[in-house]
Amino acid sequence: MSKNYALVLAVVLLTVVIGFAEVPKMMNYQGMLADAAGIPITGPRTIHFKLFGAESGGTALWTETHEVQVEEGLFDVILASITPFGDIDMDPESVYLEITIADDPPMMPRKQLVSVAFALQADNSDYLEDHPASDFVRSVNNVPPQDGNIDLVAGTNVTITTNPGNHRITIAAAGGGTADNLGNHTATQNIRLNDHWLSNDGGDEGISIGNSGNVLVPGDINSHGSIYANGNIQANATVIGVTNVMANGGYVRAGTPSSIYGVGDVAATDDLVADDDVIAGDRVISGGLMSCGDNMVVEHHLGVNMGGGYSTTYPLRVNGNTYTTGDLVVGNNIMCGDHVGIAFGGYNASYELYVSGNSYTTGSWQSSDIKFKKDVASIEGLLPRLKQLRGVSYNWRREEFPEKKFSDGQQYGLIAQEVEEIFPNLVKTDENGEKAIAYYQLIPMLLEAVKQQQKQIESMQQQLNNLAK
Repeated sequence: MSKNYALVLAVVLLTVVIGFAEVPKMMNYQGMLADAAGIPITGPRTIHFKLFGAESGGTALWTETHEVQVEEGLFDVILASITPFGDIDMDPESVYLEITIADDPPMMPRKQLVSVAFALQADNSDYLEDHPASDFVRSVNNVPPQDGNIDLVAGTNVTITTNPGNHRITIAAAGGGTADNLGNHTATQNIRLNDHWLSNDGGDEGISIGNSGNVLVPGDINSHGSIYANGNIQANATVIGVTNVMANGGYVRAGTPSSIYGVGDVAATDDLVADDDVIAGDRVISGGLMSCGDNMVVEHHLGVNMGGGYSTTYPLRVNGNTYTTGDLVVGNNIMCGDHVGIAFGGYNASYELYVSGNSYTTGSWQSSDIKFKKDVASIEGLLPRLKQLRGVSYNWRREEFPEKKFSDGQQYGLIAQEVEEIFPNLVKTDENGEKAIAYYQLIPMLLEAVKQQQKQIESMQQQLNNLAK
């Protein structure tokens, strides 16, 4: 005991059962404090409380200090009201309380904490037939048990397998292989897939499948394979097929063309693009670009960049440039409003028609009507200038310019730079600085030169005849 104080009576009351973690862990401690002569003390005192796991020695498991008002020796404190006990094992056989008054040495011996009568019964409240309370389910998703059970009921195409030995319940959908067979389902509302919809009411919120099987897409149709339908395929933007785009018994329509199209049509307000074939039983109409990686088979009319239209006068009508990496076979007419480039992978802006290689025709005509001409005058004084022209033989530099597809073998002609110095109007320099000669314009010059020469010959013949008389 302390030299100055004596703990005459100590009573410990458990305010709660320690084992339940969801409520506070505290103890009510009452005692009577007297001086060394046994006289009860009145007044404030500082009292230190510590818990140890042994009757003597060791390290404190918990400590707490209280400022206590002692009245005629009696005081009352609630332990752990300042510092929680934490994870201390409150086993009555191994927990000891040490008390120190102010700066005095600790009162010895330490007081062993023991259970009161009701606490002995509460010791078994955490266990029901050797099972902790956590083993028992009071409800599942707010469903209470009946007769201690909550039943699992399997729905359509769902099986529930129990394995009591492994404490396991297995819930699985019926079906075989790597996929689940969910059976046939009927949706009474539109089906939402993330931010897109599958509908039947004709709305534009996503893919719409009509009662007749027509497919309507408000955005792009982009396929990694073929796009094929026995009915209609319609997209309000573009149709893109990595392989085939085929209209068989219906139409493929992209965008919102102004006209109504029917069986066999492929129509696009904007671009029509396929990495392989485009096959149409009737018409193909594109308001933008048309790109086909292989064959384009059209039974009737083909209109490109036409704003959704086509021409019944021409089987093929193009507003703008036409480019193909393969053959362009036309059984009737070809009409182009701008430049045409053949067999060299592009076109030349200096010429309406630019051909790399030989050009062959079974007939040719050139406009020469007087109604298109003005300032008509005879050509005079040609012989002196024509005599300056130099006819040459040459071979093309085919190896250095393979894209030009120059003819092989010896050639005959003129040098453009030499002709330009004498007849500048007969030479044209294109956007690449390359010069060309209008050989056909030499024909009337040569004709007039022959006539002038013949006139000179006839004049000289007349002079010789006069001298002979």
